[in-house]
Amino acid sequence: MKKAIVIFLAVCCIFMTACGKKEGTPTDDGFRDDSTGISYTMCNFLTLSAIEKGEKYLSVNNEDFYEVEYEDPKRFLCTEDEDGLLLYRAEDVKEPDVYSFRPISAAVFVNNQTFITYFYADDKYLPEDKRGLNPTQDTALCQSMAEALKYSQEMNVPAESIRDEDVYYIRLFSKDYPGLYYLVVFFGDDTGRFYLRDRGMGKTVICPDEVKERMVG
Repeated sequence: MKKAIVIFLAVCCIFMTACGKKEGTPTDDGFRDDSTGISYTMCNFLTLSAIEKGEKYLSVNNEDFYEVEYEDPKRFLCTEDEDGLLLYRAEDVKEPDVYSFRPISAAVFVNNQTFITYFYADDKYLPEDKRGLNPTQDTALCQSMAEALKYSQEMNVPAESIRDEDVYYIRLFSKDYPGLYYLVVFFGDDTGRFYLRDRGMGKTVICPDEVKERMVG
């Protein structure tokens, strides 16, 4: 009798585990969530990424996909990669460019790994109990980067002229996409000029003076 009960409980556990496991099916551009019918495709990994992963959401051919913190899983999911978190969007979600991302703050890194400094969001974007605490109000600087990359003339900068010591990676953050960041590159050349590059668009522009002053003085 005891043996039969143990077997019964084991079968129940297996059944419950199987029922709770979400699966997806590979597609030409990504995968489909079998439980919702939503198809996902990978965002441009050169520009868009998840800030933090959340709970496991589903598996596709033994690859795990996770919720993105502060984002709706029916809009965005992510998976772990050796270089970070690869972001996927539902096919009916338009992938934002740097301008439509509407950045309000930023973090600056060397080699996209070592943190250097922040560009702080203006108080109006913060909860009331957080206002007046940041040392600067930098949303206009973040928006000027997006505007420059969207509307300024494209520049051709020879790779051999880039100064390695003047290369920084800027992660832009948005109120509209609180779980994501948009990556742009700041760099200088041997003529003393400084630039911004959107690697997703493959576009390089002259860096706005106010951003250059904040970055290198």
